[in-house]
Amino acid sequence: MCLKKKHIHIPLDNLDPAKFQKDNKLTLETPIYLLCRHGIRSTTAAERLMSFGFKNVYVVEGGIEYCKPHGLVERLSTSRSISIEEQIRIGAGSIVLVGVFLGTFIHHLFYIVPAFIGLGLIVSGITGWCGMSLLLEKMPWNKR
Repeated sequence: MCLKKKHIHIPLDNLDPAKFQKDNKLTLETPIYLLCRHGIRSTTAAERLMSFGFKNVYVVEGGIEYCKPHGLVERLSTSRSISIEEQIRIGAGSIVLVGVFLGTFIHHLFYIVPAFIGLGLIVSGITGWCGMSLLLEKMPWNKR
């Protein structure tokens, strides 16, 4: 028997097992393979699905980053999305650049802006909590 293979992209924050089952017409015995960038979020998703009652939930170890060099993820998506981590780098770099420009050419108090971003990066590095990532995850382009 050949099952139709389907790729579904759901952000972890939006994963509602009951809705997932209903929307995709799945039984609790349907095999589900989960894949994320490194395997951390897919493990959390697997726990959520199994607590709902799904019995055949599998996490692809190593995630997309492990699978890429082996040619296993090219078929998943034709469009490349920018990861949250990359968006943070772009956003923080842009804000720092604008703050330095404004501080140099407009008023020296604008140097507070890059200092604030630097402080945020230090806090994120020490605690693992990143306010910018929480904000970016809520953006419409990151909802799939």
